[in-house]
Amino acid sequence: MLSLAIRMSSSMAARSCRLRIASRSFSVGSQLNNKVTVLGAAGGIGQPLSLLLKESPLISQLALYDIKGVMGVAADLSHVASRAEVTGYEGPDKLEDCLKDSQVVVIPAGVPRKPGMTRDDLFNTNAGIVADLTSAFATACPKAMLCIVTNPVNSTVPIAAEVLKRRGVYDPRRLFGVTTLDIVRANTFVAEAKGLDVNKVSVPVIGGHSGVTIIPVISQAVPGVSFKTADREAITRRIQNAGTEVVEAKAGAGSATLSMAFAAERFVVSVLSAIDGKRAVIECAFVESTVTEAPYFSTPILLGRDGVEENLGLGSLLDYEAKLLQSAMPELLANIDKGVNPAMSVGPSQLESAKHTSDREFQQQLTEEPIRKAFIRKVYSILCCQLLISGGCIAFFIFFEPAKKFAIKFQWLYIVVFSVLFVFLIVLSCFDSVRRKFPLNFILLGLFTLLQGFALGLVSARFKTDAVLIAVGVTAFVVLALTIFALQTKLDFTYLSGILFVLVIVLVAFGILCAILQSRYLTLVYSCLGALIFSVYLVVDTQLMLGGKHKYSVSPEEYIFAALNIYMDIVNLFLFILMLTSSEPQSGDAESGGLVDNGNMQFNEESIRKGFVRKVFGILTVQLVVTMGFIALFVFCQPIKQYAIRNDWLYILALVLTIILVIVLACCEDVRRKFPVNLILLGLFTLCESYMLGSISARFDTDAVFMAIGVTVFIVFALTLFAMQTKIDFTYLSGILFVLLIALILLGLLCAIVQNRFATLAYACLGALLFSVYLVVDTQMMLGGKHKYSLSPEEYVFAALNLYLDIAVTASLLLTVTVIALGSSFQFGYQTGVVNEALVLIGNYTASVALNRTGQPMSDTTIETLKSVVVAIFPVGGMVGGVSAGYLARRLGRKGSLLLNNVPMMLGSGLMLLCAWVASYELLIVGRLFAGLSAGVSTGVAPLYLSEVAPQSLKGASGTLNQLAIVIAILVSQLLGLDFVLGTPDRWFYLMSLTLLPSCLQLLVLPFCPESPRHLLLDKSDSRLARSALVQLRGESSEVDEELSELAREADPPPEPMSLRKLLCTPHLRYLLLVACAMQLSQQLSGINAVINYSTEIFLSANMTQKTATYATIGIGCVNVLVTFVSAAIVDKAGRRTLHMCGLAGMCLSAGALTVSLVLHHNFQPVVYSCVAFIYIYVVFFAIGPGAIPWFIVAEMFNQAARPVAVSVAVLVNWAGQILIGMGYPPVLAQLKDYSFLPFVFLLLVFFLFTWFFVPETKGRTPEDVEMVARERTGTVQV
Repeated sequence: MLSLAIRMSSSMAARSCRLRIASRSFSVGSQLNNKVTVLGAAGGIGQPLSLLLKESPLISQLALYDIKGVMGVAADLSHVASRAEVTGYEGPDKLEDCLKDSQVVVIPAGVPRKPGMTRDDLFNTNAGIVADLTSAFATACPKAMLCIVTNPVNSTVPIAAEVLKRRGVYDPRRLFGVTTLDIVRANTFVAEAKGLDVNKVSVPVIGGHSGVTIIPVISQAVPGVSFKTADREAITRRIQNAGTEVVEAKAGAGSATLSMAFAAERFVVSVLSAIDGKRAVIECAFVESTVTEAPYFSTPILLGRDGVEENLGLGSLLDYEAKLLQSAMPELLANIDKGVNPAMSVGPSQLESAKHTSDREFQQQLTEEPIRKAFIRKVYSILCCQLLISGGCIAFFIFFEPAKKFAIKFQWLYIVVFSVLFVFLIVLSCFDSVRRKFPLNFILLGLFTLLQGFALGLVSARFKTDAVLIAVGVTAFVVLALTIFALQTKLDFTYLSGILFVLVIVLVAFGILCAILQSRYLTLVYSCLGALIFSVYLVVDTQLMLGGKHKYSVSPEEYIFAALNIYMDIVNLFLFILMLTSSEPQSGDAESGGLVDNGNMQFNEESIRKGFVRKVFGILTVQLVVTMGFIALFVFCQPIKQYAIRNDWLYILALVLTIILVIVLACCEDVRRKFPVNLILLGLFTLCESYMLGSISARFDTDAVFMAIGVTVFIVFALTLFAMQTKIDFTYLSGILFVLLIALILLGLLCAIVQNRFATLAYACLGALLFSVYLVVDTQMMLGGKHKYSLSPEEYVFAALNLYLDIAVTASLLLTVTVIALGSSFQFGYQTGVVNEALVLIGNYTASVALNRTGQPMSDTTIETLKSVVVAIFPVGGMVGGVSAGYLARRLGRKGSLLLNNVPMMLGSGLMLLCAWVASYELLIVGRLFAGLSAGVSTGVAPLYLSEVAPQSLKGASGTLNQLAIVIAILVSQLLGLDFVLGTPDRWFYLMSLTLLPSCLQLLVLPFCPESPRHLLLDKSDSRLARSALVQLRGESSEVDEELSELAREADPPPEPMSLRKLLCTPHLRYLLLVACAMQLSQQLSGINAVINYSTEIFLSANMTQKTATYATIGIGCVNVLVTFVSAAIVDKAGRRTLHMCGLAGMCLSAGALTVSLVLHHNFQPVVYSCVAFIYIYVVFFAIGPGAIPWFIVAEMFNQAARPVAVSVAVLVNWAGQILIGMGYPPVLAQLKDYSFLPFVFLLLVFFLFTWFFVPETKGRTPEDVEMVARERTGTVQV
């Protein structure tokens, strides 16, 4: 229990206060002249707060301020019979007059919370208000007490402190974040639970004022109370989520205004009592603090005449409370950092949305013209020195022959220099304290520039002198032109920073792919993309430096950071231009890394292979022993454990060294094979990796660490045995796994941003699954023998490191199917899912446009109608596109159709993006129509293309990639649509138009992919091009000739294009068309869309918060993606028909069980958890079969002549089913309510029986084989 008596005098007043924190019983012996000012007095909190303050006998003058509406409030309050004299001040020009001579200033001004908003979301609008009001406070009454009520308090208090610091009037004793409402709630809830008098209960609350940062210290409650663990956790959650409880209960009509006013008045009275000389006045408040690592923290504080007299600290915490504190710190520190660095997180457009029109003095502190100009001069001075040094290094290496020969001879030197540069870059980018410390920052920047110049010289020495000089000239011209453009343009490019970062990651992945394929054309595309991205980066970084009108800017203190950014933009631009202007052929072996084809492997003797395996496992055993030793040391040795937790920089250093060593060992074959250098480097790598694992383990419970070790040992042992015994060859998955690894890294970054337990759990599951498969692949590559690919026995170090590459042939097929899936199917899935995330914002945008046009608000009915049009126009366009898919595929080819199909998608995305600048919801509707048109073509051509380019053994997996891309796109749209990513009023335009990126990617890369061999031979009768395409997809092997012979037999006689009429008049083809249409309907009428739309409501019924329910719905998308992966892996083994029936049967049973649970959960609440389970089970079975199989089974059932027409009809039926379910389900839900899933039970049973009796299996069969089955069933067998 918090012992206040020890911290205060032994007087009776102090002992009495220990029983009632911040007692409100006070006496007024004399008439005090205290002036209290309320800023934002006309708002939802300001009005009741002003009323309560008017009744206080401690206040003689009550000044009320707001932008508008405050004069009526002042007049109203002036009729209340009390001592305080009320004066109203309206408008920015009256603000300083209002503040003069104030003793206490309270700021409740700001935008209230709305459903789905967190306190962090409020920062985007409320930060500017607090900054402006605090700036006026600093001018008019800097010695007054400043009480911040405006949320999020965790961020608004730091931003107020920064304003006061810059004005030179900051006094940490006089700045308070009012968290009293948390104490009021804690007192109320504890008193209710224990049946106590709430006026005699006092529960300290520490931490912050949002969500998990609110930490009620129930163990220190007065009087002492005890709870069971479950009850204590429940009451803690209720206190933390009490604000959300009120917001949701008010259903958008406001936030906790009345209780907040009550709490704020209590705190102001306590401050006034302390000013009046009352002793032992104690309140909890969010103030500057050294109690924890957070610079601001809420604890009980002793108030005096000058503000905070003493911070009473944390007191004694239970383990449960200590864990709450530990888990709250990351979020609290992030909230504080957002307030400390507001210039980088608050833009003018966001501040404008606050409807606050006073001067932005706080923003102007960083953008005043003299300061900004001096900053720009300093940046360009540094940049000129850097460019001169770099130019001198380049000239030295290209004109001085000994230096040039030295650079060419010692190629490993570039790797060393690059590694050191990487370390310098991390230090200068991530450690702002180092970057701002003179002269250390200049020393580090100078060393970095010298090393970068040396590296540029080493690179330039490998190119012809003419090419280097041309690249320098072109770079200089481009930089000059782009700088002038950035200075003159009215367009703000600074908002592109996040998108460019994602594109750089994609560019890195693309660069690795180019290094694998060693293709001149791909390298050309890579160079163009790189030059384009860093050209835009140069504009963005220049505008960030300029500040002023731009959305984001760099602080003038960050001249090193600004110069470094622009310098790196110019360097990267030069390198990519150099690659473009040089004709030097790319060098390197396609089999770098030790990966060889078993057909040409020289070391396939059994004895050599066994020795190789023993050596690898010997090295691996030593590595694991060392790693286990480090983990044990960090887990059991408390001093080392605490040291690791306190010193994160050692972990970062180990991480950097690990990355450098991995690059060296993976890329430098001569180093990797040179004894003893290879073992020394591998030993250093093992030590660094072991330190990282030990440091991570120190942050977890010992039981959890050893449980993880036990599970890992079991899985590794089981998978190693499986890899040795299985007849399935997993080595061909190398390329796919590499792509998934990149996706996993991006998901990890997203999880780090979101900080959500469910997202982290999904990320951990996906990572464990991915690296389990990687373990099997690596083991098989090491074993060699029967497997398609293996490692050379010389590569024992490489094998022990688990680094491996894919070869060009497999990568070509992978590249083709990936580009098709990403550039076509992904767009369809993204545009299908993204509208659900942005629909509310679209409605608000529509209402705003109408109001600006006519001056009259649009009716709710009209808004809902327009929203429905935005949603429904997409499938209408899809139907049109689907009908034309077959014709386009036949006339233009599969590749040509998809290339042309990018035009309507880019046009539609561009129109939706244009809505950001042109107030027109008509553009949005037309854009959605064009996007639907493109999606319709994609749904017909993409599965067809994927099916025709894949080998027979992988047709199912390749076809499933179509659905995989769709569900990944839906998941991406859900994540990007979150209200702290792109789901905001000023960003949803970019959310809707992001399909521009995959369209551009497909336009750039698809031309280098092969056309469908089947189309080339059967439709175009070009056997030469068909063989060339097959070689590109399969490599030079006997499979090419066999597949070509099979196609030739199908082409004899040449097939004639078939019309729909002829197809319907042919009995066996009509039968197959009926099957194809039924398969499409089984997907759309399965009820999957209804289940997903109904899921959020079910999650809310399970006592989840709105935010948790949103993440649980995203979890459905994650499950859909994960199980689609599983479906892709097993579809070629299990068969299409079998998987489809399993999916339909599982969905039918799940829908029935879900209906029963929905009916029962009203009477028996725990049943709602079974509803949640059945939703996830339903999605699992959908992803197993009905989600993917209907898309590609059509292409497998029809021959070349009938396939385009059949695909068009099937796609048309699919889109029609989507429209039917979209329009038909809401009335069914309204009528049947909890029984609304019964129709789906019936439909799923019908489709299951139909599949059982009528759908033929296509696994391992050619279209001719399937047609033969259809002939038999229709009695039209040819003799």
